Amino acid sequence: MDGKHLLTIEALGTVDNPHPLQQRLAALHGSQCGFCTPGIIMSLYALLRNSYDPDRKLFRLTRRVVESEGALDGNLCRCTGYKPIFEAARSFVTEDLGGILEEERDIDGEEVLGGNWTANQGKAKSCGRPGGCCRDSPASSESGPCDSSDGETQTSTSSSPPPLGEGKQSSDQPAQSGFNEYSPDSEIIFPYALRKYEYKPLCFGNEKKVWFRPRTLDQVLKIKDAFPSAKLVGGNSEVQVEVRFKNSEYAVCVYVGDVPELKGFVVDEGKGEAIIGGNEYLSVVERECLKWGKKLGPRGLGLEAIRKQLRYFAGRQVCLPL
Repeated sequence: MDGKHLLTIEALGTVDNPHPLQQRLAALHGSQCGFCTPGIIMSLYALLRNSYDPDRKLFRLTRRVVESEGALDGNLCRCTGYKPIFEAARSFVTEDLGGILEEERDIDGEEVLGGNWTANQGKAKSCGRPGGCCRDSPASSESGPCDSSDGETQTSTSSSPPPLGEGKQSSDQPAQSGFNEYSPDSEIIFPYALRKYEYKPLCFGNEKKVWFRPRTLDQVLKIKDAFPSAKLVGGNSEVQVEVRFKNSEYAVCVYVGDVPELKGFVVDEGKGEAIIGGNEYLSVVERECLKWGKKLGPRGLGLEAIRKQLRYFAGRQVCLPL
């Protein structure tokens, strides 16, 4: 954590002054026992912060990113189930961020969430009435809202359930009544002092265990020369498996996560090769594979295959180096 900025659930909001994301998840029944809720909130918060472009003041989010691309893969919820959690996330995106969502399509042609996303979703939904729904036939796509047997009303303004204690919302009723207004400009910023922070080599431990944090590749090689059996550590998850289940013992560990020379993603179009640093973040690898896969077309199919495989290789919360 040396030189890093750590945000916890307590940093986002309190009971008296919750973050709008916390408020919406609670109001839309996305939390019961509460044990998993802080982790889910932080995962959604990371998704929210990473999707915002401060220069263009736009959010780049798709249905797939919110639901299917692993934003919550590291969170387990057995009480609530994921339906109300996804509903809360979707409603937050479409209602709180609806006016500043970029309208375009991603690599697979799926529309980025925008002001008309909920309207399109509302028209596509069926009320599930026995014998058929008025929206099941193409000819009725422009008809009025369904009047299902359970009294549920589908509108073209919001596909999310109403806030706790609120009645059904009409098209001219504000969708976020009762919720704190969300402003990207009010979010916690990265400390200015850390922007100028100078990383230095670290070493700590005792007679049983020593931990090194080198800063250059030359330092890594010198440590390995002095301690040939030293374990190089990047993401650390596999090391913990080896220690716990394989009874491996590592007296000397070398953390290489802060060595710039071991990172990087370079594509040489002339040679037809890609060089990926062994310590590059998987989120960077995913982004670069997407960019170069689109740019190279058929020649970039290998990069596209890598990008798709990352979905099953590690969760986004882990974000391990290679």
